[in-house]
Amino acid sequence: MPIKFAKILLELVFAWGISSVICMGGNFAASIVSNSSALRPADPPELITAVIAILQYGSGAFCLGTLAKKTNIWLLAILFVLPLLLLLPNTATSFPALTKPLISVALCFIGSLCAIAAGQSTPFNRAQAALNIPWYHWLWLFPTSLFQAVCVPLTLLFVFFQFDEIYSIVDGRIIFRFVIAILLPLFLMVIYHAGKILASPARLTVVEKLALFFSWLFLTIPTALMMVIQAGKDMMY
Repeated sequence: MPIKFAKILLELVFAWGISSVICMGGNFAASIVSNSSALRPADPPELITAVIAILQYGSGAFCLGTLAKKTNIWLLAILFVLPLLLLLPNTATSFPALTKPLISVALCFIGSLCAIAAGQSTPFNRAQAALNIPWYHWLWLFPTSLFQAVCVPLTLLFVFFQFDEIYSIVDGRIIFRFVIAILLPLFLMVIYHAGKILASPARLTVVEKLALFFSWLFLTIPTALMMVIQAGKDMMY
């Protein structure tokens, strides 16, 4: 029993870590869009914050489901959403359209429950792995790659839909939107193939290791540029 409890706790910590990284990457992407547009930074678009919240809790809960396939989904959902109850005064910020935090918690619980059930029903069956990626790869994915994998696609997505507000004085907006429409699938394809390489049951070859390195570089360079631009804006204001 203590071993099973410790296993569930570790799985929950991992899921919370996934949610936290997605939240940080999403909030950073949203801050770039909000600070660049006519919108007030304190009042970001509700659609953007809703997308971040859905990705935050849904992704973490889905990964939890892939790890804890034999654990009761109701128990997992309650334990996964429990930190929200401890942070109840701030919960409503995830869903700015809702004024009652308890409703936000209920929506998070229902969404997490569905995501956990979906995770448990996936064909992923590799032991000690989330998304079929072995646990030892997550030790370097968390500190070096996950933030970029979240930040870059979300920034492109948010800029695409907020383009008129951000670049209202720039000519050729259709061309810029077209470029973003090409870049977004490209980044998503790189992330998908990197995950596919990591999930492979065979030992990584030199070519696959190089592909992972260039995938990391491909995601890190635009993230670093965005951070430099954001830091410059913060210094100006």
